[in-house]
Amino acid sequence: MKILIMLVIISILSGCAVKPTNSIQTNKSLVVSLSGTDKKEYRLVNRYGKVVSRDTGEDKKLKFDIPYKADVNQCYSVLNEKGKYLSDDLYRLSLVNEYRAIDGYKTKLEKLLKNSTEKNESYTSYFENTKNKLERNRAFSDRRCHLPKERPWPREPYSKCGTYDKCLEEGGAICYSRFIGLEGCAFALKELNVSGMLSSPGCAAAAAEIAGEKYDMDDAFVDFLHGVADDVGGELMRSESLLDNILGFFVVGANYGVKLDKARQCTNDFVETHFGPKRRWIEAVNEIRAEPEKTRSQCVSLVHEHNRYMDEINNSSEKVRELSGKIAEIKVVHEHVSNRQIHSPMCSTVDDEKKLLIVNEVKRYLIGANIENYVPDNKKSSVGVKIGSLIDGMPAKLSGLKKGDLVVRVNGNRVKDISSMMRQVQNSGSKALTLSFLRNGGEKSVEIKPRAKLISLVGD
Repeated sequence: MKILIMLVIISILSGCAVKPTNSIQTNKSLVVSLSGTDKKEYRLVNRYGKVVSRDTGEDKKLKFDIPYKADVNQCYSVLNEKGKYLSDDLYRLSLVNEYRAIDGYKTKLEKLLKNSTEKNESYTSYFENTKNKLERNRAFSDRRCHLPKERPWPREPYSKCGTYDKCLEEGGAICYSRFIGLEGCAFALKELNVSGMLSSPGCAAAAAEIAGEKYDMDDAFVDFLHGVADDVGGELMRSESLLDNILGFFVVGANYGVKLDKARQCTNDFVETHFGPKRRWIEAVNEIRAEPEKTRSQCVSLVHEHNRYMDEINNSSEKVRELSGKIAEIKVVHEHVSNRQIHSPMCSTVDDEKKLLIVNEVKRYLIGANIENYVPDNKKSSVGVKIGSLIDGMPAKLSGLKKGDLVVRVNGNRVKDISSMMRQVQNSGSKALTLSFLRNGGEKSVEIKPRAKLISLVGD
């Protein structure tokens, strides 16, 4: 009886102690199968004892989701809630590591493609703008910059005084004599720094003759006010009162300052009225004379910009095509790794961490053709894959494929776009493929055996 009780106790105790039976790894998690059910919490910890994931064994397995920030280049252990190891096994997250390397590489390529596409669009916009400017440029014809003909001159306007100095001289004589009086000519000569009439003793008389003494009522009233101010000021200055003398001096001085400002403005108005049209005509003629050479120079600059943007568009377009091809290829590899499950490799000792897989290359299969989606004018989506160019010595060219061929099936399966073709090539590995393509309106087939190549996921 005692022996039976001991056997039951041993049986119960052994049933309660769950053990790991096997482990499976996906691209995001580690799943450890247990020998039994256990509602207690277990923790996945790194070599420093830091917990990265938790789960219970209610369904006879522990599923540890691996956070993206976790360092997967080390060995992990499973502990129970009391801090004891579930077993002596150390787990290596090799598939998680591989997936993240591929995922990071794919994200990097997509970012580069976005930047290259935006650059291409910017250069295209600049190119079109420059092209439009060239088409409007008079010097551009026959794809070259020529010296255009000079435009016709505008009609020369009549000017009462032929030169600027002459108008300044006549205006100064008239205006300064009118507002300042007999000494106005001498003052204008000093201020305006022109001679001629202003240096003549009969300047005021000549100025009056030129002006014709034709003032309107407003001018006469202003002259009257200035005369009254001079008279009042003179009377005050002759007074015996010192205060009156000072006030008179102030009135005369202020009146003289006002008259001087009016003389200056009057002169400016005179010159602008009589010489302004001539001055603007001279400026317009000078611009017309300079315009042919200036236009040709602008044309040359635009041609340089045009050619530079064309080179940039070609370079960025080539970069976009290259990156698009790489993304199409890595998407197939990414999809393959995303769907994989492997028996999780273990580390027998902590020293095995030095042997962990650090993914920096992935095998892909190539036929040696640069391809692009083909969308007919009357369609909205791709109906096949067009051969853009072929690489010497690679299977596609050796099989007889040519630039412009439209691949429509691989091993009898319909090909709609780059991704579907890449997927079929990648999934076939090194096995021979049958490619069906259209050429000159007819359908043909060739057999191609892809070649394996390792692509770098770092520093690319």
